[in-house]
Amino acid sequence: MNVLIVTATNQRRGAEIEAFALTAELRDAGVEVEHVALMSRDSDGPALEIEILGTTWKSVRTLFRLRRKSRYVDVVIAFGSVTLPACAISLAGTRTPFIFRSIGDPHQWLRGPAHRWRTALLVRQASRIAALWKGEAKSLSELYGVSPAHIAIVPNARSADQHSLVSEEERSAARERFGVRVDDSVITLVGSLTEEKCIDRAIEAIALNRSLRLLIAGDGPLREELEAMARDRAPGRVHFLGSVENVSEVYAATDVVLITSRTEGIPGVAIEAGLRGISVVSTDVGGVSTVVRQGVTGLVVTSADPAAILEAIQVVLDKDIVLRQDIRNHCLSNFTWSQVTPLWLELIESVIDDGTRLDRVLGSRNSKMSSREGAVRFGR
Repeated sequence: MNVLIVTATNQRRGAEIEAFALTAELRDAGVEVEHVALMSRDSDGPALEIEILGTTWKSVRTLFRLRRKSRYVDVVIAFGSVTLPACAISLAGTRTPFIFRSIGDPHQWLRGPAHRWRTALLVRQASRIAALWKGEAKSLSELYGVSPAHIAIVPNARSADQHSLVSEEERSAARERFGVRVDDSVITLVGSLTEEKCIDRAIEAIALNRSLRLLIAGDGPLREELEAMARDRAPGRVHFLGSVENVSEVYAATDVVLITSRTEGIPGVAIEAGLRGISVVSTDVGGVSTVVRQGVTGLVVTSADPAAILEAIQVVLDKDIVLRQDIRNHCLSNFTWSQVTPLWLELIESVIDDGTRLDRVLGSRNSKMSSREGAVRFGR
């Protein structure tokens, strides 16, 4: 099998990181894979080392280069966002099928009837859709009229080897590095400092309890604004770490991982925390509840109010909800590459098999048509 994986950019963000890891996993499984980005954007920290096709996804040069690359592969996987229209346009009229990887809650990204109609046209050009969880698959069917038979459930994944349980020695060393006392309650938020992550909610929640400290690993356009807010609302208790390529030490210092986003798919942060035996408190977004088992591995709050978020944090800290190994076991069973890579392979193979069957049908029809034309030509 020969596969081309396409992401919107080369930034180290959710979809791009997932696609980069999938590339490595498929290669390990014997698949020939290339990962490219439609465009490059100013990245907060190191970017992924992948080929960039152009400056914008809409440019003729970008779409032409994508079309040319697709000639030599069996399947293209479009990883969310603008990769959908780019692949739909570039692959139109070719025999190369593409899989659209939906990366979030479709309802959150709707921008009116015209956008819904246009997206429906584009989505239906994909041979298959890879949804993250059952709720997303249902939304895709309801919003865009996609047949459930053309949707596969393939969750996000992380490496179990790269995210292991934290030892007490690692915990002590990490806390010393970040200037946190051993008995401090440390809440950690890992993500880009952008509007959809709603990090202001986290700061407001921490501000309500002077015994809590907040570590924020990530960077972005709202950093200056959020730092000013933290100085005002929780002085000395919110630590902005910037872009962290290896978050192991950050997790090692953590008691609870916090997710305050207004939109998500299945956040990799929740999986990483689970594999490290760390409880998660999250707003009720996307498929987060498939990772965070309510009252077992963490808490999902239906209200985005900072007071409600703080209450959930305190419950988790006080209750010590579950043994760390049990938290890890849940993610090991559902969200590691050993579980998810076979789902990708099965999906890719099914798309290739469909194409092979179509080629046989078309070949048979063409052969019959040629025979009829020959019979007419020679008076048979």
